[in-house]
Amino acid sequence: MSARLAQNTPASRIELLQHLERLASGAAPDIASDEGPFAAVEVEQDLCSGCGLCVRVCPTGALTFDADDEHFSLTTQVPACIGCSVCVIACPEEAVTLTKHWNPAAWLDPEPVDLVDGELTPCEECGVATAAHSIEGAAVLCYVCRPSPGLVRALHSDHGAAFDLGWKEREPNLAEIRNVPGSSQ
Repeated sequence: MSARLAQNTPASRIELLQHLERLASGAAPDIASDEGPFAAVEVEQDLCSGCGLCVRVCPTGALTFDADDEHFSLTTQVPACIGCSVCVIACPEEAVTLTKHWNPAAWLDPEPVDLVDGELTPCEECGVATAAHSIEGAAVLCYVCRPSPGLVRALHSDHGAAFDLGWKEREPNLAEIRNVPGSSQ
């Protein structure tokens, strides 16, 4: 897996959390809103390929991906998520979504929240570890070796995640890209 992008929690976010800690007075109800400084990351278990790309592009380190040879897990720290949607854009499977919500109890809880976990198995084409989804009769292929619905054209290249994300901006119809520089396909 390639290195993560630099991650920093903005100073304004740290200040906001410090003020919220002072104001915390117990349980508060969720308030749905399309605007605001907090969002909840959600990942659909059946779609997640366990690639960890969402984690590598997260600018604040709100997402954490842990994996060994057979298992993976993805967690989030709600106070660190700034709702930038980079993880949503980066997900090649369209498994990641953001739900805007106002829940002061969640904002202040630094404990990681489990998003998804699952078993890993080698891709039948390239050998890269991928989520073992049980679709009877279907080959187990990683997000690079099979067509996927996401906005990002996945590459097995040395260019890295930022280069891959750049294709979204340069090529609006990613499904038609076949000969991408640096691609092993």
